[in-house]
Amino acid sequence: MGEFPPAAAINTSIPALSQEPVTEPEDCLPLMPLFDKIVGDLKPDLIQAGPLQSCGFMAALSGKSPLLAMSWGYDILYDAARDEKMRWIAGWTLKRAGHLLCDCLTVKKEACEISGIPSEDVTQFPWGIDLESFSPGKAKLREKLGWEDSFVILTMRSWEELYGTETVLEAFRLAQKQEPRLRLLMPGDGSQREMLRAFLSKNKIDEFVYCPGLVPNETLPEYFRTADAYLSCSHCDGSSISLLEALASGLPALVSELPGNREWITPAVNGFLAKAGDAGDFASGLMLLSQLPKEERNEIALRNRRMVEERADWKRNFPKLLDSYGKCIAKKRAK
Repeated sequence: MGEFPPAAAINTSIPALSQEPVTEPEDCLPLMPLFDKIVGDLKPDLIQAGPLQSCGFMAALSGKSPLLAMSWGYDILYDAARDEKMRWIAGWTLKRAGHLLCDCLTVKKEACEISGIPSEDVTQFPWGIDLESFSPGKAKLREKLGWEDSFVILTMRSWEELYGTETVLEAFRLAQKQEPRLRLLMPGDGSQREMLRAFLSKNKIDEFVYCPGLVPNETLPEYFRTADAYLSCSHCDGSSISLLEALASGLPALVSELPGNREWITPAVNGFLAKAGDAGDFASGLMLLSQLPKEERNEIALRNRRMVEERADWKRNFPKLLDSYGKCIAKKRAK
């Protein structure tokens, strides 16, 4: 494939738009004239769009090209559950799409329930990761931080309420009081930035938590290799990419007890589950992780790596994406 043109080359004829985030489906409506113009000029053979209540909704409203709707997980599992409007728009968008792409069985079942689309109109597979980049190994960052003798917990989720940032912090605080070796590696950023900083300062745990901010994609494997275990306290999950990266890196995982996570984590086999929003339950899980014998951790590392190689190798999963394009276009032509 050729290189993409620079962004400036694409956007020169597009008028400036508000930088306000689109949070509700009706926020998309003022954008439709410009969207229709772009689609009319480009005349794409297919549009792949998601989340369902924003970009997918706009593509469905346009109706100018075959639509491959792509669920982002939370649009079905969280947004569609929060009120009837979001549920209705998700269903409306799905009914007008030629095909749906999703990353876990939980999302597939709920999408079919919401919209009534048949299961054969859905392609479900985990998006997949680069197994060459994400693999077990040693990292210089651990030595740089002076954490050679510590037990390092890594969390990679955005600092947002949806991803349980407050639960992460409180669970770590509770567990670190019992196990002084615990350290928290927390790359990222988000709207809860000030809350996070205030929490660390108030509870005097700044020295045990490293927050490097947003980090480039090419350096992500270094952070996974620095850690001894992975943590996610999210309130909503499909097949989380960061979880797959952690498993590929050989880490045991402690994640929220959600259907999407249960497709990857079996308690006491390759990690642990805890109740979403329950900091005490997560703290207990962190203690279990820190107490795993070295031999058992090695077995988990092999088990997790093997599972991701079998189920989440992007090179093996990519043809499924191409196949879904073909199905979507063929359905449009058959009408």
